Amino acid sequence: MKIIFAGTPKFAADQLQFVLDKSRHEVIAVYTQPDRKAGRGKKIQASPVKELAERHKLPIHQPTTLSIEHEKKIIFDLEPDIILTVAYGLLLPKDIIKIPRFGAINVHASLLPKWRGAAPIERAILSGDKETGITIMQMDEGLDTGDMIIKKHCKISEQDTGDSLKAKLTIIGKELLLESLNAIEDRSISLTKQIENQSSYAKKINKKEGLINWDESAIFIERKIRAFTSSIPSYTFLNEHRLRITKANISTERLSSDSNVNGQIIKVSDNYITVQCDESCLEITEVQIPGSNPMMIKELLNGRPKFFFQGQILKNQNSNCEK
Repeated sequence: MKIIFAGTPKFAADQLQFVLDKSRHEVIAVYTQPDRKAGRGKKIQASPVKELAERHKLPIHQPTTLSIEHEKKIIFDLEPDIILTVAYGLLLPKDIIKIPRFGAINVHASLLPKWRGAAPIERAILSGDKETGITIMQMDEGLDTGDMIIKKHCKISEQDTGDSLKAKLTIIGKELLLESLNAIEDRSISLTKQIENQSSYAKKINKKEGLINWDESAIFIERKIRAFTSSIPSYTFLNEHRLRITKANISTERLSSDSNVNGQIIKVSDNYITVQCDESCLEITEVQIPGSNPMMIKELLNGRPKFFFQGQILKNQNSNCEK
């Protein structure tokens, strides 16, 4: 089959690489989000999918919308047999889905209909789900609402981060994608409708969500730290400076005083600091201070023994509005 591939992040690039390496099908064009500013220097960066497509010398398209006649004509002239989308970021209009003879399929990182939307991996961890998975679905004009071709479950461990779960799901996605493409070409697929009243929405992660609210429970904050990992690191403010928290554990420490406030450091030990949350405590084991790489608490205190001390308060906001 002649495939148009549409995707943007590394998760999508890994699926594209697998199709290029292992499938019997031909990728005739790649669609990805326009280059955008990213990183500290706000330099224009191409998406991982674009970088991969460039290495393979594949035709690349980066429209800001597909809802105009010009874009529809481009896809029509390419004469694809199927459109394959993986975390693309743009909805395909109904007119475009109808162009390929096999329509369009999507690799989605959840067990649909649960967690439709842009951030299914992070939302699954945040919600304390015990499992997730990959669903290959036939696309329609809705947001992840099409009939399901195949899906496979994946356990979420209490140590899983957004990154580690993406790695697990990448492997599963590759297996199911190849199986689905071949079954579509052979016309041997069977479709299953989604149950609408079981759906949930995984809204896109907002940068502001990375800010820790110490009035929340230690359980929720620990999940947030794991869920966001490299995408939007969780952070707090200490002495008006942004402090990223990269690793933490739920503490068994009992609250020692009614006079403590949420966000207060109630204990400093060699390997972690204990912070009060809502009727619970969090042990922070790794942080990133401004101008430095992530480091274990032990490493930080060895070099700067007075950086943390009991009674300090980590804040939910920066009163100076410092970025």
